[in-house]
Amino acid sequence: MTDSLAVQDLTALCHALLLPQDNLTLAAVLTSPFGGVSDASLMDLAMERGERPLWTVLRERHQERPEWQSAWERLSALQTRIDFATPYQILADALGRHEGRARALARLGPEAAEPLDDLLSAALRFEALHAPSMQGFLHWLESSNLTVKREAESEIDAVRIMTVHGSKGLQARLVILPDMTGEVQGETKLLWTCKNGLDLPVWMPGRELPSDLGDRLKQQEQEAAQAERNRLLYVALTRASDWLVVCGWEPRRKQSESSWYSLCRSGFEHLDAVSTVFDGGWEGERLLSEAQPELSAPASRALAPHAPEPMPGLFGQAPAWHALPAPQEAPLTRPLAPSRPDNASYGVAPPALSPLHLAAGRESGRRRALERGTLVHRLLQWLPDRPREEWGILAERFLAQPAHGLSPEESTRLVGQILSILTHETLAPLFAPGSLAEQPITGLAFGQVVLGQVDRLRVTEDCVMLCDFKTNQNPPRPGQAVPAAYRRQMAAYGAVLTQLYPGRELVMALVWTEGPTISFVPLEP
Repeated sequence: MTDSLAVQDLTALCHALLLPQDNLTLAAVLTSPFGGVSDASLMDLAMERGERPLWTVLRERHQERPEWQSAWERLSALQTRIDFATPYQILADALGRHEGRARALARLGPEAAEPLDDLLSAALRFEALHAPSMQGFLHWLESSNLTVKREAESEIDAVRIMTVHGSKGLQARLVILPDMTGEVQGETKLLWTCKNGLDLPVWMPGRELPSDLGDRLKQQEQEAAQAERNRLLYVALTRASDWLVVCGWEPRRKQSESSWYSLCRSGFEHLDAVSTVFDGGWEGERLLSEAQPELSAPASRALAPHAPEPMPGLFGQAPAWHALPAPQEAPLTRPLAPSRPDNASYGVAPPALSPLHLAAGRESGRRRALERGTLVHRLLQWLPDRPREEWGILAERFLAQPAHGLSPEESTRLVGQILSILTHETLAPLFAPGSLAEQPITGLAFGQVVLGQVDRLRVTEDCVMLCDFKTNQNPPRPGQAVPAAYRRQMAAYGAVLTQLYPGRELVMALVWTEGPTISFVPLEP
């Protein structure tokens, strides 16, 4: 992180604030983006100052020029707080209040923003681990060798100078390769060979003492080095999307055939490039290799459709259904939940109990009514599996639990409703052995997928009987029809059960616990 120019400018600022008598560091700060003083202006300030420190001269003469005054105001404001503020506070003030970030971005470009943020994060980490002092932070920063990894952006409006290794994965419209005439690295005195699975060093004294092993190892080293350079050359040549410029300067001695420039030139010659004169005032010649455009295939004439010739009989005939189009099937709509009468297609919602009736006594409105309805449903599901003579006792014990919050009068009234339903002569088959509680029903009805659940279901050899309990709602008055929402609900159940048990009598009932009252729903055609 300390290799960034923006970070170096800020660390130099911190060093100058700690030791203003360091003339060289202070001069570097003045010419940095934070100081904003040009080299010529710095020379005017520093020359002929005698033995006096540069800080003293700046304090005495800062009013002579605007850039001196601006730099002095920023430096003096920070220097007075260097012994009291934390490193993060000093850096944050330098970048924010004193416009250090804007000045750094204006001179160094947008790439300086990330190193500055990393430096602030490093200051916070230091303060969390050590005593917050600027001298300690600078020592920690220089000795810790913090490394920040960042992904290079492939598309930026800037000139980027980088190595071939660093350009992997990037692409630009214009790529210039300036140094292409270098040679392979020189020979080394220490070579390596492998014996019995071990890498052993071999020291070569020089050409005056040649050996077959040394010559072979040198040849292998040169081939490996050249192969690595060829791989790097491939990376360099494939970074450009539009223009690739290969450059180099002519060496004093004969150019090596293994240099990248020679390899590129031999590649053009291998492609039968033609030597021509440079256009536009350039001296010398160029190798031109142009690919001839391929002739486009003539457009085929539109042929009139003709009937296919019949296949010979020995190949057989396709079945009759092969020539017929597949029947059109309407897509299934979303699953239909018949137990939810709030859908608009079910009509007006059934009448509920009066809010005044729900709010009477200690009850708390509709919420308490829904809780009582849940208790009734649970007992009607659970009690039929117990002995008949224990129904009343078990129901009283269950409702008397403190968690339900029922008064003795409410508990007695609910027990009476539940027993009147369980002992009703018409509903007796629904609670007999073999009946099912909370039975899911799934199928297709009226072109829709039905996903529902009935409270009680009994299937016999000649009859299918089901019922659905309705709690906390007023039953229909004599002569009044069952609400349309419930009729449609039971019709959906009946349509599915009729497909499952064809030829059996279907009995559907709605049991209103307030009463209780039973409403039989006929199967609508």
